Amino acid sequence: MKKYNILIITILFLIIYGSATAQYCGREKYFYFGIGTGVSTYTGGDFGGRFAMRITYPEYNYGNEYYYNRYNYNDYYNDNTSMNPVQGDITFGVRPSKHMAIELNAGIIWHGNGHPDPQYESGTYGRYDYTDRYDYSTLLAVPIMATVKVYPFASMNVPLYLLAGYGVQYTSEKLDRIREFYTYNQYYGNYYDTYSYAIAEYSDSRWLQGVKTGIGYSFRFMDRFIGDVELSYSNFFSEVRQDSPLAMNRTRNIGNISLGTHFYFGF
Repeated sequence: MKKYNILIITILFLIIYGSATAQYCGREKYFYFGIGTGVSTYTGGDFGGRFAMRITYPEYNYGNEYYYNRYNYNDYYNDNTSMNPVQGDITFGVRPSKHMAIELNAGIIWHGNGHPDPQYESGTYGRYDYTDRYDYSTLLAVPIMATVKVYPFASMNVPLYLLAGYGVQYTSEKLDRIREFYTYNQYYGNYYDTYSYAIAEYSDSRWLQGVKTGIGYSFRFMDRFIGDVELSYSNFFSEVRQDSPLAMNRTRNIGNISLGTHFYFGF
C-alpha cells in the first residue's frame, strides 16, 4: 500500500502546485482530456527479448522448417499480418500556465506473440517421439503515470516540451510449456501427424513502480483542440525470481521505448 500512497500524494502535490502556479502567474488555467496510441518496444533482459516489437506476416512453413527454423508456434499457422505490442491510453490534464502541464495518464499495452527461449527437450513416449518447448507467451500491461510537461520556450511560441513522471504498472504475463508428439516420414523426410497439449502453465501478475521521461512537440488545431507527437522511455522495477520462466520475474529493469501521438480536448 505504501507505493499507492506515494503515487496519490505525488498527484495531489502536482495538482496543488499547478493551481498555485496559475494564480501566481495570473493566467487562466484549463483542464483537458485526451486519447492516444502509438508503437512501442520493450527493452531490457529477458523481458525485452521476449516482448520486443514484432511484425508477423502471413506464411506457412512445411517440412523440416517446422522444427528447425520456426521460433514461436503462433507464427506457424499465421494467416494475417499483425503487429505486437498494441497500445492505447487516456489522459486527464491541467495546464496551469503556458510553461507547464500536469497530467494523469492510464494506458493499456497488449502483446500476444511473445518469443520466449523455447528450451527444447526431446523424448519418447511408447512408440511416439515428442518435443517440449516454452510457447504461447502473452503480456498485458496497464501503466498509470503522473507526469509534468515543461515547455521551456512557452507553449504558444515553440511548443517543444520535456516530460518526467512517476507511476505504477499492473503487469500480467502468461506462458505455457507445450509437449508436441510427431512422426517422422522416412520417405518424404518430414514430420506429420503432430498434436500438442500444455503440460505446464505459468502466470504471474503484480504492480510495479516506475519512472518515465520523454520529449514531445505539440500542435494546435483550434483554440482548445490540440495534439502532440511524443517520444518517451519508461522503466519499471521488477523483483528477480530465478526459479520462474516468466520474463517479468527474470528482468530487474523493464524498459519501454514508445513513439506515440495524442489528441486533447480542453474544457
